[in-house]
Amino acid sequence: MKKIFLAISCASALFFSGCVKNHALTNFEDTQLNVNALQYTKKTDLVVNNEPKIQLFATYLNPVHKNFDKGIETFIVGIYFVNKKEQDLRKYEYKVMLNGEKPLAKPYILSPKSLLVKSLPMKNPWGNYYIFHFPKQKGYDLKLQLVDNIGIEKTNSLKNSLEDQDIKDKKEEKIDKGEHIIQLDFQK
Repeated sequence: MKKIFLAISCASALFFSGCVKNHALTNFEDTQLNVNALQYTKKTDLVVNNEPKIQLFATYLNPVHKNFDKGIETFIVGIYFVNKKEQDLRKYEYKVMLNGEKPLAKPYILSPKSLLVKSLPMKNPWGNYYIFHFPKQKGYDLKLQLVDNIGIEKTNSLKNSLEDQDIKDKKEEKIDKGEHIIQLDFQK
């Protein structure tokens, strides 16, 4: 009887102590903000001639953090200009837009030590992180774009042509984005 009890005790001890906690978020910091942010974080690269030129990371904060104002759309955007010494977005001719609209204010640069940046699931330590606030958007589709001056001209001419044609069925005309527009798609 003692042998059976001892065998069952050893087997159960091995079973419970030998199990490893293994799940998809093992390599991420254990914060609730981080776990929720993973679902609303996107990344894309601008690749020209098979070489990356810009890396764009963005996290949509409204559904992630309850303290963000529901009257505006808030994003943390990380931008890394590959093989460039200067990483400040404002030094280059790029703008960040949401569904073709400009932000409500100039971007605020976040410190790499800020809690918001630390809680992001994907980070590039060489890039800069900014917080952007945009007007509240109707609908569920959000198109966050990094656009240079040529991309802005293309977007404006497309808007003007759609207004001139008075298209009411909201058909979207595709424009050749090339290396002038980088886009991340989010849903509320």
